[in-house]
Amino acid sequence: MTPEQSSYLQKIYRMQEDLTRASTDYWRKYSNMGTWQFWVSLAMLILPLVILYFLLDRKKAFRIGFFGLNVHVWFTHIDNIGIRLALWSYPHHAIPLTPTSFGLDAALVPVVYMLVYQWTINHDKNPYIYLTGLASFLPSYSNHCYPPPDYSI
Repeated sequence: MTPEQSSYLQKIYRMQEDLTRASTDYWRKYSNMGTWQFWVSLAMLILPLVILYFLLDRKKAFRIGFFGLNVHVWFTHIDNIGIRLALWSYPHHAIPLTPTSFGLDAALVPVVYMLVYQWTINHDKNPYIYLTGLASFLPSYSNHCYPPPDYSI
């Protein structure tokens, strides 16, 4: 590694440390356990998993679970890219060190997709049609994700 590259990497590392510190401070002030937003974020993580526990077709659990894992991985990667490119942000988190909405990425969206997928395979429906409809429906009714603030003023 060249000295210039090493210096640049150290600069990025220091900026990442500052960002982590600022994000944690923000969480302590505005999204901690004393706020209702924290409890909504936590509910988005726990309630879908409880619902899935009771509604999952156990005979097809591996197939549906693998589908849910796939949705989770793709959704998390796309969410991370959108946050990194400053296309959107999440003002409240259940877990302070994650830039994404953990409940949304790990539970709510995958569980909704899993249940729709389960319904389509149990009723001999075309999953592509129903999941595409779900994909077009979800963003239009989501107000949990906000565009980043405009600092150009």
